[in-house]
Amino acid sequence: MVWKAKKERRKQELFTDYVLEISEFRAQTLASDPEDFQNFETFSIAMIDLDYNRDVFRLSRVFWARSGQGRGRFGKAERLELRIPEEEFTGKEMMIVLCDRYGNEKSLLLKKGDFGAYRSSTSQGQAKKARRTNEPPIPHR
Repeated sequence: MVWKAKKERRKQELFTDYVLEISEFRAQTLASDPEDFQNFETFSIAMIDLDYNRDVFRLSRVFWARSGQGRGRFGKAERLELRIPEEEFTGKEMMIVLCDRYGNEKSLLLKKGDFGAYRSSTSQGQAKKARRTNEPPIPHR
């Protein structure tokens, strides 16, 4: 999985969004190689706890693969953006759990400071290097 976290204001908008941009997501199962799938082909759901307390995961937001582009065309997507309005991220940390259609999970624990400096959506060409995550998922209950 390749991702980056940023703060961004949409054109003509007053408030800022916390954005998790995922540019690569492939299933890693015992029966298949990640290269057997198109990028995002196996993405199923993203679940977010916007006030994670490191004890209990409380579902705040859900992003389904079927929303937006739809499952049929989703495997051809180049990137996926999960946008959280600044006023909704009330806690100190957010937990994001990404699942593939086989039930495999990848968990990300992010603080507000992990989202970097504010960027205008008109300057998206100045993207930071994407982060490859190979560490084991953070356990959640």
